[in-house]
Amino acid sequence: MIYGPFDLSDARVAEVAFWLWRQIEVNYDHIFLGISPDGSTFSGWQWDGTADWQEMRFGLEGYLGDSSVWVGWLFESDSTVQYEGPWVDDILIRKYIPGQVTIQGTFTYADRDGSSARGRFTKVYLYDQDPGGGDDLLAVGSTDSDGFFQFPTLTNWDEDGTDSDPNNRRLDVYLVFEADYEDSASARHRVTDLDGHTYVWT
Repeated sequence: MIYGPFDLSDARVAEVAFWLWRQIEVNYDHIFLGISPDGSTFSGWQWDGTADWQEMRFGLEGYLGDSSVWVGWLFESDSTVQYEGPWVDDILIRKYIPGQVTIQGTFTYADRDGSSARGRFTKVYLYDQDPGGGDDLLAVGSTDSDGFFQFPTLTNWDEDGTDSDPNNRRLDVYLVFEADYEDSASARHRVTDLDGHTYVWT
């Protein structure tokens, strides 16, 4: 029983899951699940013996990025001892494709009169927060003369994540604004305190 090809070229996580019941002669008969990049050569797992219904789940990490993947089940048995065999049910093949995210906005602050002012020519750092620190710097930009900023569209996927649930692998983005902007080799805009440190907002 073979299904394919299916496309994992755009997937970040993929798996095959099914339920298996079996009553198979040990050592002589077996049920096999295989994964293939070409529909003819399969590698995977096999079982024999007797077991009640079990849910089987297998990740397809080795096939991510492949546009032609097959899965197959094979039951092999001789004719000497005959049991009821294997039953396979509720087959599920799924992949996770992360969405896209665009970070943009207008940076404002309260000036010395308490009025809202636009943060012109302010450096903007885009970070992905990681548990335990070591946050990833994704991009650096700046606000324009109206305080507006926009970063290129990103794939909403945390490459450093280890959680098996793809819903927990989204980016955790935050911004850092720094009053230090260079628009040329000779022109630099900086706002500092009395100790010379630039003002920073997170």
